[in-house]
Amino acid sequence: MTRKISILFTLIFTLASLPVRAQLVSDTTWIAGDHSRLCVVTEHKAGIALPADVVITCHGFMSSAEEPLVSNIAREVAEAGLIAVRFDFNGHGRSEGDFSDMTVPNEMKDLEAVIAWVKAQPWCKSVSLHGQSQGGVVAGMVAGQLGYPAIKKLVLTAPAAVLREDAIRGETFGTKYRYWDLPDEGVTLKAGPRSLQLGKNYIQTAVNLDIFPTSWKYDGPVMIMHGTHDTIAPFSYGQMYDTGYKNSTLHLVDGENHGFSGSIPEVAKTAATFFATN
Repeated sequence: MTRKISILFTLIFTLASLPVRAQLVSDTTWIAGDHSRLCVVTEHKAGIALPADVVITCHGFMSSAEEPLVSNIAREVAEAGLIAVRFDFNGHGRSEGDFSDMTVPNEMKDLEAVIAWVKAQPWCKSVSLHGQSQGGVVAGMVAGQLGYPAIKKLVLTAPAAVLREDAIRGETFGTKYRYWDLPDEGVTLKAGPRSLQLGKNYIQTAVNLDIFPTSWKYDGPVMIMHGTHDTIAPFSYGQMYDTGYKNSTLHLVDGENHGFSGSIPEVAKTAATFFATN
């Protein structure tokens, strides 16, 4: 009996020492994107002072706003006292549209629409951006176009600028093609048990993307995080981003893959701290 009581008190003290998660207020709305309605989720701590700084997160290729890294960054951002906004690009998640119509340029227009909507809200003080994978390419290029201080800060995790070279080389997630000789319906990608149709326009626009020069126009604070074992977008692309920014820091996460699957809490906390620190 004494041992059981001891274990019980140990458990109580352990639970009492754990950090208490604040209650988060979440709201879902729909706005007009480039060519379909977008599902947008806002999250913040109850009772925060408004207006507040806002961080918009952008998910990756074939993913959604529910992907673990994006949703964890959003939660940490909200826990830090900011407002987190995450959304599904056209043809992804709960947003409308067909995946086959999605391109990087129209994802950029989707993000611009979300930024405009956020800035029109009375609770918005400033806007920062986070992008994961292809979302990093999109966030980086839009930040470069809008500049600082329109975009206060920028975080790129595993930015997949490799997508342009993939299109030129003619291989995306194992599917091979020739970008100059594509069927009108595009190509079929195998993503585990499901198949997705990658549109012809996606590939042809990817070939001509001006990713780095456009992104490097942004001269506000930038943080780049990349896993050293990323086989989808090698960490050399994170290093390339870092060479062209005027005000950037690069964190290589040793042994991590494209989704930072073994370090999501740490990566999310690092990103949120960067956004919350003046």
